[in-house]
Amino acid sequence: MSIMAILICGAFGFIGYNYSKLLISNNENVILLDAIKSKSAEINFKNTHKDIYKVKLDLNKVDEKFLKSNKITKIINFAAESHVDNSISNPRSFLESNILGFENLLRTSINAGVEEVIHFSTDEVYGSIKHGEIDEEGKLFPSSPYSSSKASADLIGLSFIKTYDLNLKIIRPANNYGILQQSEKLIPFSIISLLNKRKIELYGDGSNIRHWLHVDDTVEALEVIRKKGKNGEIYNIGSGEYLSNKILVQKIISMMNLDSKSWISYVENRPGHDFRYATNFDKIKNLGWRPKKNIDTELPKIINWYVENQNWWEDDYQNTLNSRKNRFKII
Repeated sequence: MSIMAILICGAFGFIGYNYSKLLISNNENVILLDAIKSKSAEINFKNTHKDIYKVKLDLNKVDEKFLKSNKITKIINFAAESHVDNSISNPRSFLESNILGFENLLRTSINAGVEEVIHFSTDEVYGSIKHGEIDEEGKLFPSSPYSSSKASADLIGLSFIKTYDLNLKIIRPANNYGILQQSEKLIPFSIISLLNKRKIELYGDGSNIRHWLHVDDTVEALEVIRKKGKNGEIYNIGSGEYLSNKILVQKIISMMNLDSKSWISYVENRPGHDFRYATNFDKIKNLGWRPKKNIDTELPKIINWYVENQNWWEDDYQNTLNSRKNRFKII
């Protein structure tokens, strides 16, 4: 009997790589696919055991022959352009990857007879939530080219469920954090900036609030959804931990034994900057899942990892600094 495989797309990005390592440790038969657009992804690729099947391929290049020849029965899709600043300066790349690439993946999955697709979206598709929390039935009100591309992908996925009877689950996680996160994101960028004696730049007055979720909790939630979730459903994942950007970076500065007043620089607010993300995640809690990690406990471990792994982030950090110079000028 031939061995069926799980294809993980975006397998060498932040969440995808952490999830890939979990499945490999559980002896699942996986194929890891990624376009490898950063130095950190390239290092993750090289650090993955040689016996694991790894493919450097863009979503737009995935075809029916590839899926059938590798006996793919399930696909977990993390692949996406994901940094809001970059979407402001270059929205087209986000549309090509997050919408067209995803449509190609779904279409070829149907033609190849793939049994199930799980797609990672984001809580940012809901837009800014002034009060309370929003559940999976809430309206989509994206603010950036990034979040609008993800909302578009969600709608395309939902239409494929109805039109083609595709077995698809959509996951909308809160802001993830943890080790192996790219330097462009707030927590690693703040840590690395301080390690390089640079002030942390905060948009506006730093009062924007985010819902923070550890990547280990995210990948465990995904496993629960993969095994217990219903096809055709959307699942929010959250932690209930809310922090303003200012409070968060003050924690990082304090943990690195620095003075917060000296190491924060307030800059012009980002266009379309959402004030608050807040999702209700009772639906996945009803499947028996609960978050386990706490940001105050985990931040020191994350700081220590970035201190000890400069070779992993140094090239990407320099690229991040270069791209930030023109981050609000549309190409």
